[in-house]
Amino acid sequence: MTMPILHDGRASAEPLVEPLPMDRLAEDINRIAQETDVAYPDDGMPAHDRIINGTVEAIGVAVLVAIVGLIFLNASMRYLLGVTYIWGDELVIALVPWLTMCGMFLSVRRRDIIRIDFFVSRFSPSTRSYIKLVGDLVSVAAFGMLAIAAFKLVNLFGADRTIYLRLEKGWFMSAMVVGSALVALAFALDALRTLRRR
Repeated sequence: MTMPILHDGRASAEPLVEPLPMDRLAEDINRIAQETDVAYPDDGMPAHDRIINGTVEAIGVAVLVAIVGLIFLNASMRYLLGVTYIWGDELVIALVPWLTMCGMFLSVRRRDIIRIDFFVSRFSPSTRSYIKLVGDLVSVAAFGMLAIAAFKLVNLFGADRTIYLRLEKGWFMSAMVVGSALVALAFALDALRTLRRR
């Protein structure tokens, strides 16, 4: 902020307000947020990574469309005709683990998984790299153990059938096995990339 000079050489009592960079902060945040929302998350990735992510994303979208369609159909039939398809609810519950695992896999692959970087950002780049590597390896171990536990669960109860559709529950429970194993693999590949950069 500067004091404007009057025609007789004296400084004016009224300060001249200059626009500060902070005045545009909200505009910049909104612009960046909009650019991020519409940007393709796999830009700059190798072709094979884009194919893997695109395939999992397509599966996730198909599962989500099926879930929304079943819920809409069931709700419409219930309120319009007084008829309910209880098997639709059963199928929705069975499809949710697949949707969850698709989302989890993509969030790890695209580094969009929820994490707190406040304390890590205080360290030097080399220390941050080491912390990231340790975090990735711990995640590999955790999701690997989850895949093993889910596999045992599928072996025990996978042959049980759903009440209305009479489908084996293993088809739906296996989402935890496949999804956890793929997430562990995604973390392992991320750790490998970190090691190569170091």
